[in-house]
Amino acid sequence: MPLKRITTQRGTLRNHYSQYASVPGNAEILEFLPVLESLCGPLPVWALTSHHTLWLLAEDDGSAEWQVSIAHEFGFFDISYRMAKSESPFPRAFVHTSRNTSDEAAEVVRVALRHCGAWGAVQ
Repeated sequence: MPLKRITTQRGTLRNHYSQYASVPGNAEILEFLPVLESLCGPLPVWALTSHHTLWLLAEDDGSAEWQVSIAHEFGFFDISYRMAKSESPFPRAFVHTSRNTSDEAAEVVRVALRHCGAWGAVQ
């Protein structure tokens, strides 16, 4: 299943980030979308756009708890992901990091998809 924007938001992710490419960070997210789509692969990942943050959800519901967040600010990718309940030291704990390049960001997203627990055992 390709990465899709939640149905309550109109348009595609590509159109959204193209339309707001002049907003700081959005051009970088637009360039990162093909990488993100390949990482999500067959997983049922839904995307919610909110200001400068792209939220990845495990269901097509804007009120669902986010699993991974991605933004590009001040020249770096800012990424967070929720820890799986089985690994979390307390409820709703998350991991947060920043990376300079899209390759580094891709590796973090790969780990996030595997360790957040929302999509089962992702390889």
